[in-house]
Amino acid sequence: MTLDEYRAMDETSPERHEYRNGEIISMLGGSEVHSAIASNLLIYLGFLARQEYIITLCKRIAHSF
Repeated sequence: MTLDEYRAMDETSPERHEYRNGEIISMLGGSEVHSAIASNLLIYLGFLARQEYIITLCKRIAHSF
């Protein structure tokens, strides 16, 4: 199957697929629960990263005086 044929098929397909080197591979879709868990995890990791950045920044500022 060509890439153009894959794109035409994928536009109308209710399932998700991936095109790799001329081969079509079915992809599993995530559930709403999966999406919620992934979103919450990313938000939490972002919070931790910002918190660590702020702590590091405050320490650098404190040491500069």
